[in-house]
Amino acid sequence: MKRLLYGLFVSTVLLLAIPKNQALAYGRPDSLDLQKQLLENIPAFAKRLSNGFSRSDVIKSAKDQALLQGSGVAVLPLERYSFPDLDARLAAEFEKSAALPGAFGSTPDTEFAAELMVKLNAYNASDQVKKARKVLDKAISLGNFIKKLTGDDMVSFPLVLSDTISNNIYSVIFNKMELYPTYTELEVMVRIWVPSQNREIFFGSPNIKFTKTGGFVGEVKLGLYADLPIVFGQDKAALILNRWQQNGTGENSTDSGTYVVVDCDGFVEMGMEADFILSRDWVIPADANGDPLSQGRVTAHLQTIVNDWNDMLMDISLPDFVLSKMPDVAFNLQNAVLDFSDFRNSHNMVFPQTYAVQELLPGNPNLWRGVYIKNLDVMLPRQFSKRNCLSPGPGESCRFAFGTEDLLIDELGVSGYFYAENVFSLDDGKMESWKFSLDHIEIDIVVNEIMAFGFAGEVGIPVATQNKPFGYAAFRNIENDTYSFSLITRSDMEFSFLQAVDVAIDSSSKLNVVVTPDAFIPTAELTGSMSINAKFDLSDDDEDSMIEVVGVEFTKLLVRTEAPKLSIDANGGSIALTSGLKLANLPVSISDIMLVAVPGQPDNMALDFSVNVNFMGEEDGGFAATTNFAIICRIEEDIAGTDSEPVDVWVFDHLQFNAAEIHMQFSDKLTIDGYVEIFHNDLVYGKGFQGNLTVDVINKFTIEASTIFGNTGQFSYWNFDALLESDEWGIPLFGPIEANGFGGGAYHNMRMAGISPVPPSNQGVSLTGAQYVPDQGVKLGLKAMMALTSTGGSMDGVVTFEIIFGQNMNLLEILFYGRMDFVVPEAIADGVDRIKNKLGQLNLTREETEAQTEQEIGETGEDILAGAFVMRMNFESGLEFQATFEAQIDVADHFLVGNGVVDIFFSVPEDRWHLYIGGYSNGAVTIPVMDQEDEVSIYPVQVTITYENDPNTSSDDIVVQASAYFMMGNDIPGPPPLDPAAAAVFGIQDNRDDLGDSAALGTGFAFGANVHFHIFYQKAAKRYLTLEGGAGFDFALLKYNEGSVCSLSGTSPHGLKYWRASGSIWAYLAAYGKWWGVNFNTALGVMLAGDGPRPSSFHIDAFLDFGIFDLHLQKDIGTECGAVAGGNNNF
Repeated sequence: MKRLLYGLFVSTVLLLAIPKNQALAYGRPDSLDLQKQLLENIPAFAKRLSNGFSRSDVIKSAKDQALLQGSGVAVLPLERYSFPDLDARLAAEFEKSAALPGAFGSTPDTEFAAELMVKLNAYNASDQVKKARKVLDKAISLGNFIKKLTGDDMVSFPLVLSDTISNNIYSVIFNKMELYPTYTELEVMVRIWVPSQNREIFFGSPNIKFTKTGGFVGEVKLGLYADLPIVFGQDKAALILNRWQQNGTGENSTDSGTYVVVDCDGFVEMGMEADFILSRDWVIPADANGDPLSQGRVTAHLQTIVNDWNDMLMDISLPDFVLSKMPDVAFNLQNAVLDFSDFRNSHNMVFPQTYAVQELLPGNPNLWRGVYIKNLDVMLPRQFSKRNCLSPGPGESCRFAFGTEDLLIDELGVSGYFYAENVFSLDDGKMESWKFSLDHIEIDIVVNEIMAFGFAGEVGIPVATQNKPFGYAAFRNIENDTYSFSLITRSDMEFSFLQAVDVAIDSSSKLNVVVTPDAFIPTAELTGSMSINAKFDLSDDDEDSMIEVVGVEFTKLLVRTEAPKLSIDANGGSIALTSGLKLANLPVSISDIMLVAVPGQPDNMALDFSVNVNFMGEEDGGFAATTNFAIICRIEEDIAGTDSEPVDVWVFDHLQFNAAEIHMQFSDKLTIDGYVEIFHNDLVYGKGFQGNLTVDVINKFTIEASTIFGNTGQFSYWNFDALLESDEWGIPLFGPIEANGFGGGAYHNMRMAGISPVPPSNQGVSLTGAQYVPDQGVKLGLKAMMALTSTGGSMDGVVTFEIIFGQNMNLLEILFYGRMDFVVPEAIADGVDRIKNKLGQLNLTREETEAQTEQEIGETGEDILAGAFVMRMNFESGLEFQATFEAQIDVADHFLVGNGVVDIFFSVPEDRWHLYIGGYSNGAVTIPVMDQEDEVSIYPVQVTITYENDPNTSSDDIVVQASAYFMMGNDIPGPPPLDPAAAAVFGIQDNRDDLGDSAALGTGFAFGANVHFHIFYQKAAKRYLTLEGGAGFDFALLKYNEGSVCSLSGTSPHGLKYWRASGSIWAYLAAYGKWWGVNFNTALGVMLAGDGPRPSSFHIDAFLDFGIFDLHLQKDIGTECGAVAGGNNNF
């Protein structure tokens, strides 16, 4: 009754104080103080967001609120507010946040109220309930009230024994009796009337035994007649009292349901068995993974003994559930209390602060009724998933959860304020391939409305140094299910992947997150500035910075989890240098700066600078060099601590410097050109500088100088040479050859590695064309150079004489070498043009041939006809002489290509000599290169003619290739192998490679030659022909050392005093294509091979293939020796 009067009083005051139709709104006068308190628990970087919070309109008006069922207390409208710990500017960015796909919420539980109504109607329609109500009304009308049941009262029925407990009336009705010899059997009923809820609960039994001495026989239990739903919470929750059911008698009875116990004085206690059920409109049961179930309701079954209907407080067990308005957040309850008491609450119960602010509590908090959960776990949405949780075990989940307290379910709905700190660390959380942490989270639920869902932490944007990540703060809008993220920077931000410090991120930077049902997919859009102090070796604290940039400004630097993972936004993004730059402490003016992908390396990016390096001021002539350099970075996807799921981290890879091109024009009488390049971490040269300068004086004299100096990490080295040359004069030497220049040089801790007609790179290459590499065994090398030319200008080259001393100034080696470039003779050029024209007429019309010729003339590169030689005498361990000659030709845009090597060698210490003109096709023939430990392979002298019909495919090219070799010496690697193309046609395999180092070398000679061709001819689309063929021979006469053995037959001794002859001759032809719609494929070939003597073998192989007709003849005569092994003559 007191609750009813209190409710009526509050409602009257409110209605008088508020104008008609105006919504009831209650502010939060302590909100800012609350905010400050909460911020004490938020990481320091999130405190910057504390600028107050905004409020939205009242979500429900007063007229939409109903009176609390049976209480009369008005439901005050609730105010929706944003997460109080986030900056108000997040709300302004709300429209830009990414929406979660799919509709949120669940299907309305329309059947819940109907099912309860069916049960209630069934209860009221029960014959027993109707009878009990009728009997009670009759007893009251007759005034048959008693205070205690005695034998004297059993005169007139029905009788009523009533008592009031906590404003509820408990009436025991004795309806009729039947007399038996030893006892009286009574029909007894009980009604519990709850005035505040206008509810009647009826119990009864027709056969209660009463003795003549005035007492009941045994305990009197009266069962509930029918299931009775007690509905509250706007028909969204119900306590269904279970009807009494008797099953069996005595010790074997399994009675169940709700009952009351009475005695002669009236009501004693109630044994309650009931089901507490919540509508799916409020909560939905969830499985072990936190996902809502498609069927069922949140239900708790309970049993207890009650002495007072208004003082029920019992523990219950509820399953995991989610809110219907937030089904991706699950609640796991550890213990729950059903509070139906007007006198007390659960121990240590805490109401949400909003309840007090919004005046949702009754005047006496003990009057509150509902379910109170003290301890629970909150399982976060799937987007908050654990890294490396690919196969969770039984009972485990990949979703993060945190423990919290104080969840309420009452007649208004579900309410609770939950917060947690340090839910998961930066290494444990994932935003796709980024790391992120959850340092703070707050969820505020008030009567089923999600008033706040905010969180903050750190995010591992891959460009930031790992131990100095960005921060973020975010809130979630449940109504349209979106997330909004705000980026938080720090004062000590660094971008170590660019060696950038003093990184300042502008407030306009954004963290845009696309939300899928299972993941956060982030993109950072960064605007700010940085300074760069870059050096080659990050681990070398003593190394000076190579690049110093004070101010680089960037706008809309995009960092993604998908390709391109790092870029400048093409829509309004930029990167620029706003202040000075120094390169190796030299002043530099920048012409361009770009962030670009490294070609062919999708995981690498380059911050590329195009600059002018100022060596002299304008008053001194303005000497500058133009170059470009880049800071190369790469993305790593597998770092320590991430196990199987990769994490993106941009890291510094290396500095890349292109050669600085130098040009100075002092007048038309003096021009200086050249380059300077820097190298670092080179596998051979370590770090250092290399440069070249060419000085042109009055267009008559050219002075050229080159130098390299560096350090391998173990020792320093240097090389310098210079050459004076003139095109205006020359000293006749012999024939048309003249000397038109002289020079010299010196080097320290370096040696000549070789000379090539066309050097593969400039690294370590001197003016002579020779390449030098670091070598600590050379104390000093001196060289004299002479430039050569021909009277017609068809040749140009340099020859050099060198003398090399060891560390003790002992003579190591004498070198004489040179390199020559020749102008392609007109006869060769004219011949090439005639051949190309003839070949072109095979497949092209006249007009097509002329058009292609014009195109090729425009695309033709520089012709190459060059040669190099080196002659050396080595005295380090005895006399050793070697002369190597190499020539290359590449003319008419690779139409005619050829190369070959000739090597003459003898060594007294090794007792080794040879003359090689080319080598075997399998690369088994090797020659020493200077004093290197590893020898290099040489191949047959070869010339190839290639005519391209279609540059995009090689199948229609016309190719003719010829090759040959001749060798004599005592280190020939066995008999010649069959040409690879012929071996493939005839199916021949050589077993020499299987012997490895045990394969024997022979003394004698070997020679061979072959030719191959591939011709494509097309007359029309359905008439085309391809011809392929080849022919060749090989022969060798070799003597092997004693003790050698035939690898296949095992014969030893073998041959004629270990002399063996072997050879082969072969030819094949294949034709295939299509003519008048008919496909054809024809081939023929023959090969003869022999080896001997002791053992001797002869092999014949011939085939003829005409499609359906296939003839193959193969015959082996004798015993095959195979490759010779052993003999201990390997050099």
